[in-house]
Amino acid sequence: MKTLLLLGIIATSPIWAAPSSRYPWNVRLDYGLLVDGRDGRHYKTIEIDSLEWLAENVKFVTDSSWCYEHDTTNCNIYGRLYRGSEAANACPKGWHLPTADEWRSLLRSAGEGHALTRLTASKGWATPNIAEEATTALSKWIKPISSRPTKSVAARLAKAQAEAAAAAAARPKIVPDSHPDDRLGFRLLPAGMRIVPKPFHAQPTCGYGECAYVESEATKRNPIVGLEFGRQGSFAYLWSATDMDTSFVPEAAQDVGINILSSLGTMDPFGFSVRCVEKIGR
Repeated sequence: MKTLLLLGIIATSPIWAAPSSRYPWNVRLDYGLLVDGRDGRHYKTIEIDSLEWLAENVKFVTDSSWCYEHDTTNCNIYGRLYRGSEAANACPKGWHLPTADEWRSLLRSAGEGHALTRLTASKGWATPNIAEEATTALSKWIKPISSRPTKSVAARLAKAQAEAAAAAAARPKIVPDSHPDDRLGFRLLPAGMRIVPKPFHAQPTCGYGECAYVESEATKRNPIVGLEFGRQGSFAYLWSATDMDTSFVPEAAQDVGINILSSLGTMDPFGFSVRCVEKIGR
């Protein structure tokens, strides 16, 4: 693990702020320390498989990055939201934006079907009990048979059930976790996203053959219509350095999840979180 030392700046730097204690760390794990020589901030790091990951979202200020709702408190807790083309510039020296292969390595370490609970902070998410909600949702679709089926229907039903049981037995078993537990120490928080703002265009007010374009004082102060930020508390959006589009959204709770995307195509203008990684032993 590479740790950057910046003597004298840790204790005196006014721009470092500790993440909120409302979202605890996994006390059973040993974290490393990274000091970013650019601004003096320090981050906890965690070794997962053969990679060293930041255990926090990056907070380094760049021209195309934002605090959620322009509130610095959100930056201290969740990190900054970066435009796709700027994301690669957010990582400290010696670290880099994860590639799709490195993200897949992390997901394999979490285990199939467990990313949403094993990589996320134990508190801070809108849906704390994903498995229980999934069970409740599935039970709504289970309907009892009200009358005895005919022999032909019973035979077809038995055959279908046998085929379904055989197919299920052939698939690897995925048992969902009951609660987010951050067992790998990645401590992902639902930082939300910045949505490309839409500029205001004054609409004409017409009467008696004449039209006037009126812009209110409030619009002059904030020339944006629609939503600029969204989904904090329920979704985490993260950039990948290479082509990737992966989502983890439980069917029972469509309003919570993780999305990992690259800035290729039309995603570049959006604001997502950045995690950085390095190979151990560089």
